[in-house]
Amino acid sequence: MKVLHVIDTLNIGGAERVFLDITSLLADTSVQIGALLYFNQGPWIEQLDKRVELNILNRKNKYSLKELYKTHKICAKYDIVHAHMSYCYTYITLSRLVFGGKYKVIFHDHNGDHDAFGSEVGLGLKYMFRPHYYIGVSKKLEQWAVNDLKVPAKHAYTLINIIKPNAKINYQPTPGLHKAFMVSNFRSTKNIEFAIELFAKLGWPLTVFGNCIEPDYYNSMTALANAHKNIQVKEGVSDFTNIYNDFGIAIHCAKSESGPLVLLEYLAYGIPFVAYQTGEIADILQREVPECFLKTFDMDKWVERIEIIQHDKELPAKLKKIFARLFSSKAYLEECLKIYQEISY
Repeated sequence: MKVLHVIDTLNIGGAERVFLDITSLLADTSVQIGALLYFNQGPWIEQLDKRVELNILNRKNKYSLKELYKTHKICAKYDIVHAHMSYCYTYITLSRLVFGGKYKVIFHDHNGDHDAFGSEVGLGLKYMFRPHYYIGVSKKLEQWAVNDLKVPAKHAYTLINIIKPNAKINYQPTPGLHKAFMVSNFRSTKNIEFAIELFAKLGWPLTVFGNCIEPDYYNSMTALANAHKNIQVKEGVSDFTNIYNDFGIAIHCAKSESGPLVLLEYLAYGIPFVAYQTGEIADILQREVPECFLKTFDMDKWVERIEIIQHDKELPAKLKKIFARLFSSKAYLEECLKIYQEISY
């Protein structure tokens, strides 16, 4: 079986992390695995497993018939084309509609809130580009695909995100270390302003690691951070190997998420965190470590919870054990291969 995974770039983000991990896991199997990037950019390109056959389109014009045909020729070498994100999926589907092809296309949906879809994308997925095979990162998304997109129920699947931990990262907790960090790209749903105001109130240093996605929001957040002496914004950080140990706690306060994948990082390495409960992963973890989650943005409650988490010496080891028990790479890989086998017939 030959499978091609498709994404636009390997910039820093949750879907990109999944792309890297799933292709690396598949490279350990008998599947012949390939990757197609629309653009040769992103700091995580270097992290792509060297066993994965890399194709770079270097697309200059998405309306170019020549570039669409080039895309089709690459896809035609594979049995299954596994496209991450709606805009990558629709482009692959268009190439197949125009030029034909026997390869089967999967739409892997990383979206957290389908109310955020624009009408053009929503209508496209419901009609011309309706997926025949769909993978969501939550049961909620799978049901949305069946109910709203009318994807056949037998061809709608859930693959809850996992991560492949970096063996080089060895987090050594320092109880009571009053330094916090947040990993989040700059888009309004991430609610970064809440984190800035929260730690300004606490009087603790906070570092926000992320890249600009929405320029106006990024500018307003950097201005807000600059108004407080202990708040920093750092862009372009892709390797956290020697960074996590500088901090005592992580924060995540996004209003809407599909994962959030970053919580699995904290879980795997035993990093204490406090997060707003949103997304499939958060719902799973809340049942295991309810003390790490809130369902309110009442700042006083967050301050109280942070103080509790900071002094829980048993939490780091507990988080690592939960990760090992619930987020097995082996189980994830088996489920992914099962999906491929089912749609191959």
